[in-house]
Amino acid sequence: MDLFTVIENRRSIRKYKQKSVDKEKILKIFETTRLSPSAMNLQPYGFVIISKNNVIKEINSACNQIWDAPIMIAVCAFP
Repeated sequence: MDLFTVIENRRSIRKYKQKSVDKEKILKIFETTRLSPSAMNLQPYGFVIISKNNVIKEINSACNQIWDAPIMIAVCAFP
């Protein structure tokens, strides 16, 4: 599948299953991100996996959003 097809067929998911996410899938996503280019290979970012339901609810209320996903991944930039 080429990039254009991927972008053309993308979709926004707003309803999530309350099913745990396989740790290997999460690690594969992080590995793929690590392989993406960054200026001088500085990789000025980090990730935080949030899986505690009470923390996800706090984030939802602070962001005025309602996400019902079993995990959240916060992307943090380091300037």
